[in-house]
Amino acid sequence: MRYQKRLYLYKILLLMFYLTLTSCFLNARIDQLGLTSTNGEKIENSKKKVKLRILSPVDQTLELTSVKAGDPLVLEILVYDSYGNPLEKENIKISISGSGNSMNQLETFTDISGRYQETFSSTKAEIKNLTIHGQFLSVEGPTQIIVEHGIAQNLVYINQPVGDVEPNQILPQQPKLEIHDAYGNKVSTGPDSQANISLTLHSGNGALAGTTTFAAIEGSVEFSDIAITAAGTGNVIRATKEDRTPQSGTGILTADSSSFTISAVATLSAPTSIYTSSGSRDSNKSPTVYVTGVASGDTVRLYSDNCNTQIGSVVSISTTTYMTPSSPLSEGTHTFYARRFNGADTSACIATPYTYTVVGLVSISETTLINRILEGTGVQTVTFELSSIKTFPVTVFYNFDGSTINVNQYPVSNGSIIIPAGSLSANLSLNINAFAGTTGETKVIVNIEGTDSDVIKIGSKQSALIQVKDNESTYLQATRITSGVAHVCAITSTDKLYCWGENFQGQIGQGDLYNKHRSPMTVDSSLNYTLVSAAANTTCAITSTGVLKCWGNNSPTPTTVDSGISYKSVSAGPNYNCGITSLDQIKCWGNNSNGQLGLGTTTSQATPVIVNSGTTYKMISTGRDSSVTCAITSGDELQCWGYNYYGQVGNGNTTDVLSPTVIDSGTTYKKVSVGSYITCAITSANKLKCWGHGYLGNGTYSSSLSVPTAIDASTDYSHISVSTHICGLTSSNSIKCWGNNSNGQLGIGTFVDATSPTPILSTDTFATVTAANGFSCGLKASGSILCWGQNSVGQFGYGNAYSNRVPTKVDFTEAVSEISVGESTFCLIDNSQKLKCHSTTYPTSSVYLGNGVPSSNKRTPVLIDPSTSYAMISTNSDTSCGITTTGILKCWGVNYNGQVGTGSTQLES
Repeated sequence: MRYQKRLYLYKILLLMFYLTLTSCFLNARIDQLGLTSTNGEKIENSKKKVKLRILSPVDQTLELTSVKAGDPLVLEILVYDSYGNPLEKENIKISISGSGNSMNQLETFTDISGRYQETFSSTKAEIKNLTIHGQFLSVEGPTQIIVEHGIAQNLVYINQPVGDVEPNQILPQQPKLEIHDAYGNKVSTGPDSQANISLTLHSGNGALAGTTTFAAIEGSVEFSDIAITAAGTGNVIRATKEDRTPQSGTGILTADSSSFTISAVATLSAPTSIYTSSGSRDSNKSPTVYVTGVASGDTVRLYSDNCNTQIGSVVSISTTTYMTPSSPLSEGTHTFYARRFNGADTSACIATPYTYTVVGLVSISETTLINRILEGTGVQTVTFELSSIKTFPVTVFYNFDGSTINVNQYPVSNGSIIIPAGSLSANLSLNINAFAGTTGETKVIVNIEGTDSDVIKIGSKQSALIQVKDNESTYLQATRITSGVAHVCAITSTDKLYCWGENFQGQIGQGDLYNKHRSPMTVDSSLNYTLVSAAANTTCAITSTGVLKCWGNNSPTPTTVDSGISYKSVSAGPNYNCGITSLDQIKCWGNNSNGQLGLGTTTSQATPVIVNSGTTYKMISTGRDSSVTCAITSGDELQCWGYNYYGQVGNGNTTDVLSPTVIDSGTTYKKVSVGSYITCAITSANKLKCWGHGYLGNGTYSSSLSVPTAIDASTDYSHISVSTHICGLTSSNSIKCWGNNSNGQLGIGTFVDATSPTPILSTDTFATVTAANGFSCGLKASGSILCWGQNSVGQFGYGNAYSNRVPTKVDFTEAVSEISVGESTFCLIDNSQKLKCHSTTYPTSSVYLGNGVPSSNKRTPVLIDPSTSYAMISTNSDTSCGITTTGILKCWGVNYNGQVGTGSTQLES
């Protein structure tokens, strides 16, 4: 019985032990069901954990989470509960991210011991982000792995040396090197990162000059003053990293640069001396400067302004060379300097310059510069005056010129006149009575030839003109003028139409071909005209009753176009025409090879055809030398059509457009202008848009920009002028320019092209701006003028030939109301309605300003026709026409085709 009780007790104890053991086991299994959310939020009783260890290849735990590039990492992952019991077959995801090698998300399961291992390596030195994902997991261990660079293996050129300089000149691009490991990582730490790197000339002539050894800083080194002592090709610089094995680094590393050239030696030295000749009556009106100590073939340059401003240049033919300043010297002291020149490099300025003093200037008085008189008037006076009274007498030599000087019309001969000591001027009297009875207008031109004194030079007013008007002459009273290439047409104050000039295709309208009409010819004398438009070989005009007539292109007689239809405007093109009728409809006719008539076809039309029926228009522009047409509707909508090779129609492609197409839909416009390759328009909101081919102003050179593009969108524009560059007048009356700037014509202070509108270097307020070939001028609201760009022949009227990269005031003493720039002439009307002109071209051919001196290259404005007041001036190529305040039309200049209208082909200067 006692034994049974004991056995029973044993059974009870065994059961209790079993229950306790089961409870412990259940607790362990229950513990692992505790949760931890994936966003890090704790959930009660969470016991499942992941322990991450990073092992070395020898299965030892790394104390730091870093490894060398290319070395393997072993990632060991252990999943266990809070009691340390391994949790087998757990699903986990591992990813390592970085810019170099990375391991995208890998999904795996732990083994029976709750462990998983993954081997990883990277060749990119950087910080890697490590992420472990799993259900209900919390992670212990590092979250980043640092991959460090490997050992030094390569020396690499980051910047190659660049030559193209002379010996002993510092290379324009200096060598820069880095120390890299085998995978291209810069070795920025350790003994090699501070190693000395030395340069030697591996191949080429001469040796290296400058500091050739530097200690690397964090694996980089950059040299600053390396040069090569001799000229030659095939120069290669070898860089060498020193041996750093004694400091636990790597051995010697080398790298060779790319090959480059050192230019040939230019032996430059200053000339030995400089002096001037006496030269009083020389045609250059400046002293001759001699330079010695030069070699034959050397280019010698003459300078002023402390050797900063070039004023002459010559190639030496011996050890002594000579030159003259490029413009006459003004009164005062002038110091000359010289340099020898070779390639892009100049020698030092001559040590001892030469000083030359001009005591005074002699000029023709402004009051006698130009006189227009009737034949038989009598004695006329030309006054020669000094800039200041002298204590010695000055002899002024003069000569005569004129339109018919060789037929003895002028009772004058070359000679001289003395301005006495203590006097400011002397008068030359000319008897004009001898002109009575001559036919046509004649001219006497008095020129200052020189003086008898080295210190008295000729001023800017060198010639005087006496124009002798024939009593029998009559003049047109003009209200409108227009010009083609070589013919001119005008409408008089009596509404009569006259044309003259080239007529080889009947554009004068006289019923004949190939004859030059040298005098103004009445066109349809029985009719009155209100508007005329001329193109290259065509003329169209509208009568006072709205009848449209055209002639030219081998049809020499004015012919009514579109009989019975009244027109209000017409625009003549190169081989087609368009007009707007009194009903505001556009009609076009002529050549249509590119769809420029806007009729939906390429079929040419001999008679006007309505364009875009149902739409009314208020402005039309045909390309003078292209086949693009643009118009603005009565509702201010812009439409264009025609030749579109460069996208100048503006419809988004480069295919010819055969019908009027709305351009920039939704935008209203007030002005449009068609050029050869670029079309520009100003919106109703005064915004500028351009499209086509060239420097449009949109920040780049556009080979084919086929949609209207806002130019300088933050600026309002009121006027635009296009030449080889573009200048625009903003609504705030300031000027911006862009495009080609090879001559400084943008006025921005450099010679660098501008692809976007750039303000000129002036804060003045302007009324208008004009862009010409290589230079620009702006008319200020106050009436004065600023010019900038090329001034090689005195385009600016400064009296010199110094170009300017910044706007510079033209030294006019009066305000200006209008300016006009042609290919060879710059003319202005001042606020007193006086006309002045000067030349804008090289004197390789005659320039015809209207002052009677066709051979003169005038660099300062010359008063034209001083007794007459002018209201309008227009210059075109080499011919100019002006309308006086009384309506008289006057023309002068090139007259090969009779375009001046004087009845002859004689050049009218």
